[in-house]
Amino acid sequence: MRVIVADDEFFARRAISKMLKEIMPDVEIVLEAETGREIMEAMEQTAADVIFTDIRMPDGDGLEVAEFIQKHCPDTSVAIISGYADFAYASAAIRYGVEDYLTKPVQKEKLRETLERILQNRKARSQAVEERVESRMELEGIRYMNPEEVFAEEKVSDILTATIPDSGIGQDDCWQMLVIRLREKMTNWSRERMEEQREYFRQHLERMKVWEYYFYPREEFLILAAPGQKGVTEDYLPAAAEKMLEALERDRKLHFTAGISAPHQGLEACVLKEAYRECSIAASHRRLETGKRSFLWEQESSEQEEIVNRILAYVEENYRYDVTLSQIASEKFFMNASYLSRIFKAGTGKTFSRYLIEYRMQKAAELLQKEELRISDVAQYVGYNDTSYFIQTFKKQYHMTPEQYRMKKEK
Repeated sequence: MRVIVADDEFFARRAISKMLKEIMPDVEIVLEAETGREIMEAMEQTAADVIFTDIRMPDGDGLEVAEFIQKHCPDTSVAIISGYADFAYASAAIRYGVEDYLTKPVQKEKLRETLERILQNRKARSQAVEERVESRMELEGIRYMNPEEVFAEEKVSDILTATIPDSGIGQDDCWQMLVIRLREKMTNWSRERMEEQREYFRQHLERMKVWEYYFYPREEFLILAAPGQKGVTEDYLPAAAEKMLEALERDRKLHFTAGISAPHQGLEACVLKEAYRECSIAASHRRLETGKRSFLWEQESSEQEEIVNRILAYVEENYRYDVTLSQIASEKFFMNASYLSRIFKAGTGKTFSRYLIEYRMQKAAELLQKEELRISDVAQYVGYNDTSYFIQTFKKQYHMTPEQYRMKKEK
């Protein structure tokens, strides 16, 4: 946690800093300020999670600081410290969003309580941001488990697969799986629109027996397709899928990608799970072959290529969190991080950290098209707690600020 401590009395601010370090050893005191002006100037260059400020200071008092923070750095929490314990100051502080009001001399336990309360409030706000963003992905209450969870749970899998024979696909048929995903998340489809999209897929694969299902929150369509007419070869499905997705992009401005499995037989959960894995690996090639829309799984030419694809898939699922190659190396592959780094760069032409940054910025750019989301919401959703740092990173990637990017897209 990054903290600013402000008081025009040297020993007072040093005492607060010392107590904060004792309460939370990993706290980072980024500035000990003597005036309110110092805080406001510093906040234009850096970021802080919490500011503890005296209410009476020269050149910008605590209330001016609180008002500035409320307008320009709303993600930063402010606590007022003062020797003037009167209601007027307290009420003014509350008006500017100050989270607590402490009186001098500050007791360590009182400071601990304030810090804990601020942390709880920040956690609650973070959760609210996530819920607000997630709510944009709601499809009128339609919720399904992830396919991997379905295939891993026998009873649930039995319920799901029991509906497949209704499509005409039998236990002895040779079929392929398609996993079709929107490139842009944050859709706002109604149930009717989602059903209409499923019907669209059925019509464009009319020469095949088709069973389709929609999974949320991954926002992906899972399709099983088996030859329904004579003369339908293994080459038909990849070509039909590419043509279908091209038409969707041209006519409806919907950008989908599809991973296509190898041919399979049997409808057991383990077979479906393997086909889904193949689709995911195949679809991961879209990150390296940006010109295509559909990708057919083929037996991997090397172990290293599959490792790279698994890392790319992991980033896609976890980019919002604290992801490091060292963590992936130790927890997913049980191998040396330096070796894994060399494999990744050889396969993608980029370091892992550069790829992660570019992927996060790509997702941020998609989210910025949603006007109701604040810049700080977008930053937090793609894994940046520090909004200022997010803005700097975004500008390096797109040569404009997130706000400028949003305005450009609105024109």
